[in-house]
Amino acid sequence: LSTATVRVPLPRFAGFDRHFARTGSISRAFAACGLPDYSRVATRITARQSGADEARRLDLTPGRIVLVVDSVNADPD
Repeated sequence: LSTATVRVPLPRFAGFDRHFARTGSISRAFAACGLPDYSRVATRITARQSGADEARRLDLTPGRIVLVVDSVNADPD
C-alpha cells in the first residue's frame, strides 16, 4: 500500500494531474507534458509515525510506523 504526493513546477507541467489520471503512470504523464525522459537525482528513505489522515487512507491504526520515500527527479538539461 502506498500514498504519494507529486509536486511539479507550473506552468511547464500544467495538466500533469489529468495525464496521470488518464494513464496511471508518472512517466507517461511527464511525456504527455513534453518530457520524454528524466533521471532520479536523489532518494531519501526515512520512517515516522503515521498521521490520522494518512492512516485512514492506508487503513492503518494512527501512529503506526510508515516508510517515507522522498525522490527528486530532473530532466536531462
